[in-house]
Amino acid sequence: MFRLVVLDPGLLDRVRPTAPSTIWRGALRDAGFLAEPPGATPVERQFRGVRVELEGMDKAETNVTVASQPVSWLVGGVPKAVIWGAVALFLVLTLISQITDVFSVYVTGLFRPLIAIVGTPVLLTPLALFGLGWTVWMDVRRRAFGVESESERQRHGRNLYAHAEALSFETFLVPSGSVLLVSAPHLAWLVHRLRDLRVNRPQEPTPEREELVFELGALRDQMEAALRAAASGAVPAPEALQCDICRLNERFAALHVPPDRSGEGARLAAELPKRAAGG
Repeated sequence: MFRLVVLDPGLLDRVRPTAPSTIWRGALRDAGFLAEPPGATPVERQFRGVRVELEGMDKAETNVTVASQPVSWLVGGVPKAVIWGAVALFLVLTLISQITDVFSVYVTGLFRPLIAIVGTPVLLTPLALFGLGWTVWMDVRRRAFGVESESERQRHGRNLYAHAEALSFETFLVPSGSVLLVSAPHLAWLVHRLRDLRVNRPQEPTPEREELVFELGALRDQMEAALRAAASGAVPAPEALQCDICRLNERFAALHVPPDRSGEGARLAAELPKRAAGG
């Protein structure tokens, strides 16, 4: 006995590669793409690729958030450079105090405050200039890091969409413990076309339309029966979940049925016949 997890290729219409990882994670979970089959077949590597790219997107988004903050410790902790800078400032001020004490032995009167007034800027100006240069350099690095992290986030989004697309368009039944992972794009295509025909039913249906509805319904019922058998442990061959998409798509296109306004299944409808034809 298996618990069936049937992938939902409608994910490709609901989520764009540019979507944030929180949107991706929820959509992937609901559509069944976050499964973890243990093997190393091409399909199982695609599932692993989904998780790897999602983790990479999480990390890249964190880096983008950190890089967007002018003061880095607002999103993390006090950088070590700040601590060492405070120690260096303390040492410099201590050194100034010692130098002033040494000169005070030889200098009297009004020359003492004059030395302090002149000597302090002389000693602190290089430190201040160094600090200013360091701040500018860190800000330049922060901005460059932000651009690089955003580019990396977009790359993970594109790769994630590609993995989801590869799983959505391939027919397979993969056991994973007590779960049977199923991708049945042909069945999804049949369900979508029957939906379109039902929503756009004319007052006087043509014989061609009724014949197509009957054939699509029969194929859908056969595939759903195969899935019920699979849940009982009689796992069918992938061919039991496939049909002649190219021929059926030509007959459906000849009826000029308007597409669903929600866009659900649009990506599958556009690409599956091409892939079935080897395009």
